[in-house]
Amino acid sequence: MVRLGYWRVESRHIPRVELLLTNPSPYERETYRYTPLLAAAIMNNEYIHHTFGKIIFAAADILVGILLYSLPRNATEATSLYWVSCIWLLNPMPANISTRGSSESMLGLMVISTLVLVMRKRYDRAAVMFGLSVHFKIYPFIYGASILASMDPAHPPLNLPTPIAFISRFITTERLRFIIVSFATFAILNLAMYSM
Repeated sequence: MVRLGYWRVESRHIPRVELLLTNPSPYERETYRYTPLLAAAIMNNEYIHHTFGKIIFAAADILVGILLYSLPRNATEATSLYWVSCIWLLNPMPANISTRGSSESMLGLMVISTLVLVMRKRYDRAAVMFGLSVHFKIYPFIYGASILASMDPAHPPLNLPTPIAFISRFITTERLRFIIVSFATFAILNLAMYSM
């Protein structure tokens, strides 16, 4: 068995790197909860140093703070985003969680990246990032409705009865494309990881 530099907090949850190094599939583990992408990301725990994964998670925490500050804003929101970023970066709770070995900071980075891309109206990239974050862990799926609601309709509202008008305003090319791209990303990643 390969000796891993795992931390006790997450050792029972993260798909074992040895399953990627020696066995064909991390899906063989009963308590499998994460994508093999996470195990691949921290595989250098074996080759570089046993704290390599913790460094990645801490770096993801710092990037979340930077992304929060870089959210598209007007002049009146700049101060608020400065404080939001400071609260994230100086909060001991996320720092402690990521440096103890939790991968939640990587998921937070994916979700905040999706938010930034949606706010900058880069919907295809946002859809790919959203599909990746849902593949990484399923619960970011709940943000999908908010993302779709925030997207501007591509055409003006029609003078139709209320339910039909709502549906016609909601179903746009941009929203359908976002759904298709994000689902395709999610499906391709799941199939690729399972076929490993």
